[in-house]
Amino acid sequence: MRIAIVICVIVSIIACKDKPLQDMTIDELNSHIVQVEQLLDSLQNIRSQKVALDTTGKYSSLAFTQLEEVFNSPDIATIKVKADTSLHLTKIKLTKGKPYQTDYSARIELNSEGTGLLDVEIDKESFYELTLGKQTLPVYLKAGKTIGIIVDSLHKDGIAFIGDLNKENQWLQNDDNLSPPVIPDSILQHKADVKNYSATLTAAITSTLEESFDAEFNELIRYRENCQASRRLLNYNADSDSLSSDPVFVVDDFLLNNSHLFDLYEHRKLVFENFEKKANAKLDKKELALEEGRAVDYFKDKYELVDELYTSPEITEFLKTDVIFEAISTLRNISLNPLVRHFENDVDYQPYHKTINAKYKSAIALQKGAMAPSINGLTFSGDKFALKDYRGQYVYIFTWATWCGPCKVELPFYERMIEDYKDENIMFVGISVDKDKKKWTESFFYDNYPGLQVIVPGDWKSPFVRDYKMTSIPQFILINPEGEIEELNAERPTKYVKAQLSQYGIYPRAL
Repeated sequence: MRIAIVICVIVSIIACKDKPLQDMTIDELNSHIVQVEQLLDSLQNIRSQKVALDTTGKYSSLAFTQLEEVFNSPDIATIKVKADTSLHLTKIKLTKGKPYQTDYSARIELNSEGTGLLDVEIDKESFYELTLGKQTLPVYLKAGKTIGIIVDSLHKDGIAFIGDLNKENQWLQNDDNLSPPVIPDSILQHKADVKNYSATLTAAITSTLEESFDAEFNELIRYRENCQASRRLLNYNADSDSLSSDPVFVVDDFLLNNSHLFDLYEHRKLVFENFEKKANAKLDKKELALEEGRAVDYFKDKYELVDELYTSPEITEFLKTDVIFEAISTLRNISLNPLVRHFENDVDYQPYHKTINAKYKSAIALQKGAMAPSINGLTFSGDKFALKDYRGQYVYIFTWATWCGPCKVELPFYERMIEDYKDENIMFVGISVDKDKKKWTESFFYDNYPGLQVIVPGDWKSPFVRDYKMTSIPQFILINPEGEIEELNAERPTKYVKAQLSQYGIYPRAL
């Protein structure tokens, strides 16, 4: 409805024009934009007058924003770039660092005239980085704002900001507008001197903020400096146990648990450094050098400490990911499986799961007892398949493809296996690595493929093939009820599979 209104407005404005919009000059387009803005103002004024006269109260709390939202999305920040053509700059990269996951990244493509535009969806104001050649610049973005960038050279002095937030972004380019996280050794060691010195560093930055700056920008900078000040005191206190109870050197709990600040790199560093300091004070790291069980207990205790110290889910999940990552890097064996499984059920944020899965696979690989890499695909009936859904059962996997002759030799024996073990706690799953899904589907009309049949995306280049390091098919894999690998190369149905399964208490039904 809103779009229809806007279209009607625009059509009424340009109805007398014979030119298509794309053929109009910039001046003509500017003229139409002015007319639309004037119309919006007029509609707003008329509506305000009618609301003032309305006695029902029905409209008093409503704002006339629907039409404006068509022109200015509240969730979009826009970046416009004009670069000197002599620089031969064809693209500019916009990035945003995020913990334990793929960073946000987008490109601004520049045309032959050196101009480009990028709309960025953002949920809240934050800091990003622009990369121009070898130059990286901080930039502040906010929804509903348009940032203009003029590039005359690839040096900081040759880059200027115009439009919305230009003063704020120009202020960010001063390297001195971020205080250090540590206190130099040359500073006097008396705690009063340290506190005063740190406060002076903070004031030197915050005093340069102007009242005319965006209010949220000023607030973020002040919080950023508070984080740096807390990091300085933490780092100074690290070698001074006598100061651990001094309130001067205790980080404000509100600052630590403020998830709104989590986008700030400095805040994440503060949270991490504070947690490590608390963990070192409470836990005995010497356990890591002892037997394996004690080392696992150390990481279990460290994991549980997260919930004791922090309340924000965003922050607790970040720290728990770090604990598991450190545990896998340190121990590199299957004794961590229960803790990793607990992490999978405890943490919701999927990018953290991807990080831990990748680290687990690289450090612990496919040894017997290792947690089986995830397998996802589609069944013949079109339902989603996930290996994790079969926890609590043994899973015997038959990897095959329609073009695989030796696979077809196994099929009659595989079908008999399914019948022989139908009363046992074991699931039989055929996983196809066919490239052509249509050919795979059609093959069911000519051959009998028994049991649950699944096809994975990516054929021979699929994550399934990569994660299980397959070099040929058929390959048979046995997964235990805890989701761990028992046999990466299990016996074939035509060989000694019954003897192998009996080792795990799985027996065929009596004839």
